[in-house]
Amino acid sequence: MIASPRVNRGLNLGLIGSSVSRSLSPAIHRAFFACTGIAGSYSLFDVSESELAQRLESMRVGPESMDGINVTIPHKVAVFNFLASSSAQARAAGAVNTVVFKEQRLEGHNTDILGLKASLNQSLASGQGNSISHVLIVGTGGAARAAVIALAEIGASNFQILGRTEDRAQGFIDSLEQSIAMAQIILPQLSFRALALSNKLESTELQQCQIFINATSIGHLDNDVPPWLMPLIEGLPKACFVQDLVYAKSSEPTICCKLAQKFQLENDDGKAMLVHQARFAFELFAGQLPPYEVGIQALLEASAKA
Repeated sequence: MIASPRVNRGLNLGLIGSSVSRSLSPAIHRAFFACTGIAGSYSLFDVSESELAQRLESMRVGPESMDGINVTIPHKVAVFNFLASSSAQARAAGAVNTVVFKEQRLEGHNTDILGLKASLNQSLASGQGNSISHVLIVGTGGAARAAVIALAEIGASNFQILGRTEDRAQGFIDSLEQSIAMAQIILPQLSFRALALSNKLESTELQQCQIFINATSIGHLDNDVPPWLMPLIEGLPKACFVQDLVYAKSSEPTICCKLAQKFQLENDDGKAMLVHQARFAFELFAGQLPPYEVGIQALLEASAKA
């Protein structure tokens, strides 16, 4: 297929995923365009799993002619099948959240890793990140994969992975260990344990946890509190930091952050991570790294209107 002629309309960027209509990413990227003086647009594409291959092909050589896209649930792993190349971090995570279109070739990256590291550096007490060892992650998708790599890169080595079933969590671990080995990146020796959400963790196991990560979509589209969540957060030690990768679209905290506050745990939602990963993605798209302050201000203003 011959690509359609490019129109001089600046960078054509967007987000693909499921139920993306409420995403605040367009507001962040519009602010980045404005502050850098780079022309462009940022669109939302609700794409089902069965449509992914056709839509990416259309974006590569068809009339949509994209320059770059961000990728969210549920495509962060599946998009790997359509890439010509990928970064070492993305290969280690086995997940991609940023795709750059270069001469009709798809190049994959994972700026979620960079975004989470930058967010935790802001949230944690000075130097605390260097002493992180034990992490509890709920979720077995692309966000959880990125979280493991991000935490491992700041020194964490012991991970408890909670999935819907123990088999699902173990499958996640096996796949991730294979991805890390194939990517050949330098990380500490990692130890994993697979657990089902229905399992009741022993108090001694929870008391070792230094960072709790919610890498599920809990609170993203609904406000139902799963029965296992409250006892899990209640059992965390007071020094544990709760990081929700979901971000609140209003002044109300996310479900996980609200529970963390109930039990006097330091916490943060995914706003800072969202802005930081967007900054690093924009740098890949446009060659300029915009300021965090511009992105977070745009996000807060958009949240107030949502």
